[in-house]
Amino acid sequence: MSKIFYLHNRRLVGQHSQSFLLLSASSHAELYEQLAKTLYYMLVEKSSPVVIYQRLPTDELHLVYAFPFENMPEPHSRMCSTAEFSSSSLNYHVLKDKHEVLGYVGYPPSTCAGVAREIEALIDIATHQWRLLNAQQMASSRQGEQ
Repeated sequence: MSKIFYLHNRRLVGQHSQSFLLLSASSHAELYEQLAKTLYYMLVEKSSPVVIYQRLPTDELHLVYAFPFENMPEPHSRMCSTAEFSSSSLNYHVLKDKHEVLGYVGYPPSTCAGVAREIEALIDIATHQWRLLNAQQMASSRQGEQ
């Protein structure tokens, strides 16, 4: 298992260093944790946790990670519809594959315009890593079948 490091002060290490932490994720659980914690430490406003929902084939959203979980408000349940999630007070980004929506990342609104660009880049890198992990998972399951 890889070690996970979180950068609490992005000015000390450069603005792009957090993105590279996502590339070391060897499982979806590690990716969720790294993404949520990195986003949380980047944000100026920390009134709500960062939440990651995975989209199920039924179009429902399943909460797979939240940080910090102790601050989780009641409306953010384990299962919700896309409409419920998009009407929440959180800003959100869609994690997309070429043909489908993989999930959603929700986070408290940020007052800093520069952070918005960094968040978009971080989400993009996380999406690519998610797809890579899915491909690795499919390849190993196919090898197991043979």
